[in-house]
Amino acid sequence: MSDLIIALDDGYFPPIKKGKTTIAGVRWRRNPEKSIIDLIDIDGLNATQKAIEVINRLEACSEDTVVLLDGVAYAGFNFVDPEEISGACESGFIVVFYRPLDIDRIKNALQKNFEDWDKRLQVFTKACQSTRIITTEKGRIYVYSNLDSLDAQKIISRIQIYSSIPEPLRLAHLIASEASLFLRRKKTI
Repeated sequence: MSDLIIALDDGYFPPIKKGKTTIAGVRWRRNPEKSIIDLIDIDGLNATQKAIEVINRLEACSEDTVVLLDGVAYAGFNFVDPEEISGACESGFIVVFYRPLDIDRIKNALQKNFEDWDKRLQVFTKACQSTRIITTEKGRIYVYSNLDSLDAQKIISRIQIYSSIPEPLRLAHLIASEASLFLRRKKTI
């Protein structure tokens, strides 16, 4: 079971707005060690590649790493494909959801807004079909993972410090959100 976790989350972006937002990566081994920020396109197709770049910059591409994702939708309907990340980085992955995915609702939104909706839908469908429920002392969450269920549960339990939200993900969310708000105020994104 890995001690090295890379947590990724996206930053704030205003609804119905194109442009960019942030993606933050937090390197965690019992405590936060390092964080990196990059930019991704709102409703674009570059979140998976940017996630891989962030993981590389955090010097964490290895089979001893577990990549922790807050869902698969980043920056609207841009997406992070955990299986592509796992292949590129030779790592395990755990995708955390706090409620079940509504694949019909996602499909309708994608069909209405994107010509390439079917490409985007594949990642959401795979995540939806492979989601399992795990229960820890902090509550129940939904996960999509290439790890054994018991290993995923042990890792999640270990990093749920204050709530059901794993602490590395909470930090990645805070960093990405604050960075994107700062960059928006400075009008650089």
